Amino acid sequence: MDIQNELKTTKGDLLHTAVKNTISMIPGVGDYLSEAFSLLVTQPAEKRKENILVMIDERLQQLENKSVDVESLVTNELFLSSVL
Repeated sequence: MDIQNELKTTKGDLLHTAVKNTISMIPGVGDYLSEAFSLLVTQPAEKRKENILVMIDERLQQLENKSVDVESLVTNELFLSSVL
């Protein structure tokens, strides 16, 4: 998987947002239904974020297998800034 591709906005993101906003316009209950929709239907961007975290974990494990001290990255500001 390529992290750059995972960061791009997709048609699914736009569709999810459009549906949520349309639901929120229902008088009286729109806000509640819109939040329920968000809980029941995961936004595609959230799924991609989870994929990115899995990729980062896999790559850190590869570094650890090559005898890199992964624990030292916790205090490395450049690494933390890049990941965040």
